Amino acid sequence: MKKHAWKRLFVSSKGSVSVYLIVIIVPIFLFHAVLIDYARVNLAEREVEMNVKTGVRSLLSGFDTNLQTYGLFGLTENMAEMKSTFSEIISENLTPQYSGTYIQLLDAQLNANKVSLKSVYTLANQIVFRQQILEDMKYKAPIEYSLEFVNKFKKTDVTKQLNASAQFSGNAEKLEMLLEQRNTALDDAWNEATQFLDHAETNRTLYDGKIAKLQKLADQIGLNSLGNIQSSIATIEQNMQQMNDNHYIIEYMALLQETKLSISYDFTMLSEDYNTVIEKLKLAENDNLQLSNEKNRLINEANESPDKLSSDEIFQHILIYDLEYFSQYKTGLGKILASFSGLKTRLENAAIIAANFSQQWMQDSDSMNEQNLQFRQQQGAKEDQRKQAYSQMNQKKTEQKDKLNQAVQEAKKALNGCSLFGNDSFNPIYAKLNGVSSQNTPGLYNKYQNYNSNLEVMDAAEHPYALESGEKASKNATSWIQQFSGMMTGFRDELYLDEYTLSKFNYRTDSSSNDSDKANRPLKNQEVEYILYGLNSCAANYSAAYGEMYVMFLAIRTLEQLIKPQNELLNAGSPLLVFLAAAAQGAVEALDDMSNLMKGKAVPVLKKAPQITVDYKELLRIFMLLHLDDGKMMSRMQALIELNIDVPLEQKTTYIQGSAAVSVRLWFIPELIKSLNSLGISHCRVQANRCEITKTAVMSY
Repeated sequence: MKKHAWKRLFVSSKGSVSVYLIVIIVPIFLFHAVLIDYARVNLAEREVEMNVKTGVRSLLSGFDTNLQTYGLFGLTENMAEMKSTFSEIISENLTPQYSGTYIQLLDAQLNANKVSLKSVYTLANQIVFRQQILEDMKYKAPIEYSLEFVNKFKKTDVTKQLNASAQFSGNAEKLEMLLEQRNTALDDAWNEATQFLDHAETNRTLYDGKIAKLQKLADQIGLNSLGNIQSSIATIEQNMQQMNDNHYIIEYMALLQETKLSISYDFTMLSEDYNTVIEKLKLAENDNLQLSNEKNRLINEANESPDKLSSDEIFQHILIYDLEYFSQYKTGLGKILASFSGLKTRLENAAIIAANFSQQWMQDSDSMNEQNLQFRQQQGAKEDQRKQAYSQMNQKKTEQKDKLNQAVQEAKKALNGCSLFGNDSFNPIYAKLNGVSSQNTPGLYNKYQNYNSNLEVMDAAEHPYALESGEKASKNATSWIQQFSGMMTGFRDELYLDEYTLSKFNYRTDSSSNDSDKANRPLKNQEVEYILYGLNSCAANYSAAYGEMYVMFLAIRTLEQLIKPQNELLNAGSPLLVFLAAAAQGAVEALDDMSNLMKGKAVPVLKKAPQITVDYKELLRIFMLLHLDDGKMMSRMQALIELNIDVPLEQKTTYIQGSAAVSVRLWFIPELIKSLNSLGISHCRVQANRCEITKTAVMSY
């Protein structure tokens, strides 16, 4: 029985064992087939990715050595040439195909039609340009080095003192305006008062004459009382024939009536003159009060300020008129008007003008005249003293302005430095950089501005410190102080860009450019000035730098003079005079500083601290922070680099993207690998019995 059982097991035709083996072996085979191809595809993917990166990296090694002078990296060849090199590098690094009948694990083949190379960014892009500058300078110019010049100002507290100087200048102008306003109001009041006094004197004299004439007529008529007048009138009425004999009484009555009527009108007019004077005095009194309040405010601020200047003492010497001054002024005028009013009342109440009346009238008239003369003498003396003091003050201010103007004119004579003759040889170069507007030629600068979508707007602030008049230079000094103080308190993260500019480009006193490639550049010893100001000529850029340096030292030297003002100027009572005197002397000393700077020497920031100095280069560093405009400055740098190496930076690739497609033959079942792609497990593209792998690499300097 057992023998038959074993026979059925091995010789049965039902095929259960075969089916069983197929069910077990086929899945195992398929699994291993997929696994082997999947492993080969992954190995190929890694190889392709590595080779693409190698190709891109190899291309980046071919940078332009001319750009190394500027610490920049950019490719030399064009994209077509680099694409051929890129394909060759990938092909050479793929696993080679061996001839023979043995099995080859990878047989990668590069698809030449699917090799691409793209330039993503160039050195014309200012984001890339800036990044390369920062990478170059962070090792060469530590920020501590750049901050060194800031400490020169902090150590001397010059920033705080400059702020105090600028504040004093503003206060001086405001106080001078109030002084001028009060003085004008007092002049107007005195002019009106003089007219009032003249009118009062004219009227008094006029009515003295009329009273004298009435007295004379009365004597001719024989009038001594009101009864005499009434009797004379009755006689005239009874006997009209006697009218010719009594014409004196008619003239007397007409003159008396006309005198009474006219004195009322003249008093009204004189009262209006008086009211006009009072209104003018009220305006002057109000101006005096404003000046007093401002003076007291500034004195309190100066006493509380830790940065008080010695010149603040001038506030104590400003003349303020007390209430008694204006009270006496008004009272004196009022007495004269009251005296004339008394004469008017006396005349209007008089029935006759006879001896007794005339005597009393003349006594009152003489009293009014004495009041007029006394007021003219006393108040006139005060007015003459005020006008004389103000005139002397204006004369001194004019002298200081002339001194300031003369120093500025001397500074303007030293602006030249580009050409010995009138024809500037650099004009064609600037035309290439900035273009020629009349010919509608944009220039290199505009090209890089437009490339980076920076709209070209020539800001007037780029050249704010042209040397004009002395007064304008003084105002510019105050403006410079405010701008400088803001920069020092809000220091920005742009020092590397400034250091790069000063190290890679030449400037007016750059001695290193005499023995380097800087000496052979088209713009000799003026590149930094052009980058900073961007003007259209050598003379203009030199003038802008010179003018700003002069304004800076004018501000500092003016400050030093304000710290030690002259006592006679303080006693003058004019803050503006003190400031003008300080500015005039500061302008002379700043001129000496500029002479040394142009020779390449260093000058002290403050004379009381001669060991702390700055030179031309450090001043340019300061100005680049003050006028910081990354877009414009970098556009000018890019324009200069293109000018110097004669290659457009938009052709200098710094950031490239390379991609390639490589196919690998599948050993087993391609459809199974394709199914893995749909599941996201594999990323190769199956075509026939080959799997195509595409890889992309992006790299930059």
